[in-house]
Amino acid sequence: MSNIGRIGGKQAVMYSPACLKQHGDVQHELLHVLGFFHEHSRSDRDEYVIIIWDNIAKSDKEQFAKHEDGNTYGLPYDYESVMHYKHNAFAKDSGIPTILPTNKKSRIGQNKDQSPLDVVRIHRRFRCAIADPKSFA
Repeated sequence: MSNIGRIGGKQAVMYSPACLKQHGDVQHELLHVLGFFHEHSRSDRDEYVIIIWDNIAKSDKEQFAKHEDGNTYGLPYDYESVMHYKHNAFAKDSGIPTILPTNKKSRIGQNKDQSPLDVVRIHRRFRCAIADPKSFA
């Protein structure tokens, strides 16, 4: 767990022992530190996913809040982003999804590694020279 972007002095990043075993989970938290929101929090997310609010505890609903001020960096929605929650994240009943892709063929959420679009997003955020998604495919 971490704040989005640097707030004040040092940035604390907290990991559970299980989280440290998942490469993508570490990347996810570090991308928060660098100022990135969840992919399913994009202002245009309702075109790509449906949030099943009834299966999310009231205390966890903030995890699915849209960020109107979030930057998409001109990139398409990325179902495979390391910043996208899995289909049953924070579910009251894990057999029922909390997020459904509008494109039924799309799988969402993975914690293995950054997607090619995640890499491009980082390059665009920090104005790095390599920013062509095709170069990471």
